[in-house]
Amino acid sequence: GSRDKIALLWDLAKRTRTELIGHVGTVSAVCFSGDSLLYTGGTDREIRCWSVKTGKCLHFINTHSSPITSISCSPDGKCLASASEDKTACLTDVASRTGIRRFSDHENWVLVRQNGSNLRRQVGRSFARAQARRPRLDRDIS
Repeated sequence: GSRDKIALLWDLAKRTRTELIGHVGTVSAVCFSGDSLLYTGGTDREIRCWSVKTGKCLHFINTHSSPITSISCSPDGKCLASASEDKTACLTDVASRTGIRRFSDHENWVLVRQNGSNLRRQVGRSFARAQARRPRLDRDIS
């Protein structure tokens, strides 16, 4: 990621780089999904999905009201977790680009880890800690 609003994708075998241009703010988070997709997030509050092969933006996801701090993909590529300075973590269904669940009431901005194999459990555990401090039900994103 970068403050120049561009993410760079390097192909070490071919010794080439592709500029992923589209964010209107600093790129602050990146995550690969398999070997064909790359997700980027940033201060513009958008998560963009890029084709690794073409370097084209395929679509974007808006689930947060503040800058994105981290993103992580599930191993099967079906679910994306994102976290933000808005003190929430969100699970998104990648195929429909719709929110599955929002975890809120954290006392500070949050991060999701890059270990996607336990994605739901990790975000849920973080949510459980927030619940212990201030009870509030999580809610589906519609």
